Amino acid sequence: MIDMPLWDVNSMENIIKLYHGSDVMVIIPEIMHTQRTHDFWDAFYLTTSITPAENWARYVAKKEK
Repeated sequence: MIDMPLWDVNSMENIIKLYHGSDVMVIIPEIMHTQRTHDFWDAFYLTTSITPAENWARYVAKKEK
């Protein structure tokens, strides 16, 4: 799980820390448009809470073994 601010807009109060449940650091996620009509399809999910990100990272790690 990566713990880092994604951007800094010239001041500490403008930093937002987002988490992604993975062991891969993504500095700039690729934003793509899709014709699919299903929710939760090809997406890059972020959360402001570390707990769900840690839980998802553990789930993915177990699944990949």
